[in-house]
Amino acid sequence: MRNLTLSDHAAAQAAAAAARRGEENARRLAAYRGALALRDARIAQRRAELGAALAGRRFLGALSALWRLLAARRVPCPQPPQLMQADADEAAWNAGSEGERRVAACLAERLSDAWVMVGGYRNGKGEIDRVLIGPRGIAAIEVKHLRGAIHCAGGRWWRDRYDRYGNLVAAAEPIADKGGRGPDRQLKEPADALQAHLARNGIDGRVLRLVVFSHEASWIGRLEGLEADAAATLAALDLEPLLARSTLRLDAAGVERAVVALRCDHDYHERRRARGRAACVQ
Repeated sequence: MRNLTLSDHAAAQAAAAAARRGEENARRLAAYRGALALRDARIAQRRAELGAALAGRRFLGALSALWRLLAARRVPCPQPPQLMQADADEAAWNAGSEGERRVAACLAERLSDAWVMVGGYRNGKGEIDRVLIGPRGIAAIEVKHLRGAIHCAGGRWWRDRYDRYGNLVAAAEPIADKGGRGPDRQLKEPADALQAHLARNGIDGRVLRLVVFSHEASWIGRLEGLEADAAATLAALDLEPLLARSTLRLDAAGVERAVVALRCDHDYHERRRARGRAACVQ
């Protein structure tokens, strides 16, 4: 299987957050070291004044210098700064990037070079983590790197988390984006837009929709009213039933045509987003 990365939003966001955190931590450390150096310099200055007064046999001045030295030593040492740790957003971006990497590595072991895995495709309706294009069809894949028992009912997704001893530690934690959409609904609009774009380019057929949970400690529980074609853990992922639903059959030229159409659509929307950002700045 060949890999083509159009963008890596999760990794880019995680790297940007880590860079901001690193800059803030460096600022805090610099301020701490500066305060520490200033205290040490004042103590050294008072010690030098005391030494000079004693050398000059100025005993009254030496007494005054000793008092200033003791006062300088009584100034508390500055406390080491509390360094920022990765917040929930940065952790989520890192987890997303790792999950996508695992899915790509797993499928690369199973599929021949007749297949292409496109990462980070974005259109006007959103981003699709991975798009798989090959002889037996095209599949849009939403990746979630979450541990626990995964459940879905009527568009609502949640998970139950357990510790390593099997004790329930968190029940019914929602699985949703900031707009409240579950993984299958996150996938629906960009996958629909991709399907329409491909049809306009002569590749007319259903784009399959697959939700993959990539964490090794995840498993599927109750699934009802699933709006994707399938949902599975990476460990239990079986592409055969999914691909059996595909009406698309692509030869090598068709695969390449689909890849080119995908890349062109992605680039078009990236340019539109860039123009929109530039207009906002102005």
